Amino acid sequence: MRLAILALLLAPAAPGHASEQSTLVSCFQALVEPDDSNRPLSDGPGQNLAVWEWAPPELHTAVAVPGRHRGNEGFFFYGDDTAEFMHFQTRDIPRELRTGAYRVIPLAFTPAGPGRGTFRCEYRALDTPGYRPGLDCGFVDRASRYYPPAKIALAPTSPSLAPLKTAVMQRLLGVHAVYQKRADDYGRSLERHRERMRQGPGALEQLGELAGMDMSWRRQPPTPPVKEAARRALSSCARTEDEYVRSAANAEISLLDAVSLPR
Repeated sequence: MRLAILALLLAPAAPGHASEQSTLVSCFQALVEPDDSNRPLSDGPGQNLAVWEWAPPELHTAVAVPGRHRGNEGFFFYGDDTAEFMHFQTRDIPRELRTGAYRVIPLAFTPAGPGRGTFRCEYRALDTPGYRPGLDCGFVDRASRYYPPAKIALAPTSPSLAPLKTAVMQRLLGVHAVYQKRADDYGRSLERHRERMRQGPGALEQLGELAGMDMSWRRQPPTPPVKEAARRALSSCARTEDEYVRSAANAEISLLDAVSLPR
């Protein structure tokens, strides 16, 4: 069922509206935020690069989704109300950097739109199953030279939003699985804690206490993962205009609520 929903996203769609992009971006940003324990809520393609924009007069939307367009390798870049595809098939980028099984390309680019700052990032990709290309950005120059990618302005239509929508869906459909894994990890930690309590203080704990150290932390039970941050993110996505995203978000909320913590 989930693969069928994802496949529907790639079908031709009617022209979209500016609000469709903004609600999708808001959903994506919510999904990539950390939870209450500063751990990712979801796993999937795409990045929120807003904090790495150098010296804009105000913060802007900056979402990048690696992919291909017209056969070229690069990434889709979504601003507040703009969309671009930035690729590497340009004489400005040395051929040896954009070929080979492992590619690291230092990039400096300014997105479309007034008042935008500059990004300095390294695009990294490895031709091996399971590896997800991405951008590693920073404020301190790590490369001796940065190269400008070629840009293609994308029309404000739903097909231009398909990569963003696909990234949203891939992340959406794994939120409860990420929480389930943490619930399973919590269960194993809880078992280890109970076993440690049954066995009594170990040699390390005894030595620490003899040395005057506070070893009470070893007797504290593990902290259970909480659902609130994931539920807030899913609720944000349930308010998008896109029917498939709304349906997926509501389904994930139900699956998330069904996950029970070990006791």
